[in-house]
Amino acid sequence: MYKMNTIDTENKRIRFSVGCALECSMYYLNIFMVSYIRFSVFAILFSKIHICRLNVKILEIDENKEFSSLQDYQDVHFLCMKTCTLLHSTQENCFKRYLTSYNSTNMFQFSYPNDIFLEFEFFNEKLIEKKEEVSIYIEKTDYRMFICFLKLLETNECTMKIEPVVFFEFLKYCNIFRVNRNNQYKIFIKSLVFHSIMFNEDYFARISAIFCLCHREYNNLHVRDVIECFFKFYLLSKKFIYELFHKYNPM
Repeated sequence: MYKMNTIDTENKRIRFSVGCALECSMYYLNIFMVSYIRFSVFAILFSKIHICRLNVKILEIDENKEFSSLQDYQDVHFLCMKTCTLLHSTQENCFKRYLTSYNSTNMFQFSYPNDIFLEFEFFNEKLIEKKEEVSIYIEKTDYRMFICFLKLLETNECTMKIEPVVFFEFLKYCNIFRVNRNNQYKIFIKSLVFHSIMFNEDYFARISAIFCLCHREYNNLHVRDVIECFFKFYLLSKKFIYELFHKYNPM
């Protein structure tokens, strides 16, 4: 009888020891798993910050310098505002007509998507291709206007009147780089409409009458968004605006 009690006591002690060991192991396993998950999350965030980033250089062409070779540059483009297109350096015959030098006088640089609040399919495609840098050359006459557009995207604020010419040039950039029509884009369009059309409606109507909204230069959806914002500022019925711009089917 005494021997059986001793065996039972020993078994209970073993089970207790095993239970404590398992509990302790589970405790440290949980700590390890939590630490591993946190490390993985930080690793993903770190990689997104440092890998999913594109260095964009905007360079003004200096026409007084000689043309240099394109062979050393893998991702170079020319922004031609005459045709509203982006020419790649592989199109050397077309490219050479515009590009006279890589030793530009002026350069503007930003990081995409960190420095600007709009998304563009052109730059997103470069990120998918795992590009680290892209250079865009532009003629001197168009350089300043494009930089104004980019600086506006950096600040996300507009406190001054926008001239009609500038307004339509901004719409061209949205079309060329294929802007993503998300909520940030809608806020941007609303701001453009307010600071150009609504500040001086008569002047805008008089100046904009000379513009021809060619489909090669402007995106029909962007023009539609501008008109919708214009209607909203005039406090037209929300039901009418919704049915006109979101439910209308011409077929």
